[in-house]
Amino acid sequence: MTSAESINEKIQQIKSESLEKILSVSGSAAISRNEYGINVVDSNNVASSLVFKGLTKDKYDDEELIKAVDVEVKELLPNIPNTNLDLVPRPVYNEKVAENEDLRKVVTKLNGDIVTLNSRISTLESQVQTEINNRLSIEQTNDLLVNQIETLNATIEDFASQISTSLQKSVDESILRASLQSQ
Repeated sequence: MTSAESINEKIQQIKSESLEKILSVSGSAAISRNEYGINVVDSNNVASSLVFKGLTKDKYDDEELIKAVDVEVKELLPNIPNTNLDLVPRPVYNEKVAENEDLRKVVTKLNGDIVTLNSRISTLESQVQTEINNRLSIEQTNDLLVNQIETLNATIEDFASQISTSLQKSVDESILRASLQSQ
């Protein structure tokens, strides 16, 4: 599409919109609505639809209309008894609001205490874990020492038996020597 054609199309669209606007503002029998509720001017021959269907715009005389319809209300509404609402007296309300604020402060303080105590609990849990690890380490060291003591006791007993065996052999040998010398 050339620029001239697009300009021409735009001009036709603007004319169509302005004609529709003029007709809708002025009122006209030339405008009719289709089944979709859209205002349509006879598109085949716009001039003939304007010529044969006269433009009409109703004019209303506002002063005569006001005279015809009484728009000023002169009577008062009847007295309707107020319904008894279940209302709380102001002093009781204020007391409860103050109490509510105090309780909110307590809740805020307790939430802060919860955070503090949770951190203390986690600290204590880590200390407990450290102590458990230390106890396990001490138990392992004790087991190691017990094993070493048992090994040393076995070695000492072995040395003691070797010493007693050597002493016994030495005594037997001295007895044998003495007996040999006496013979």
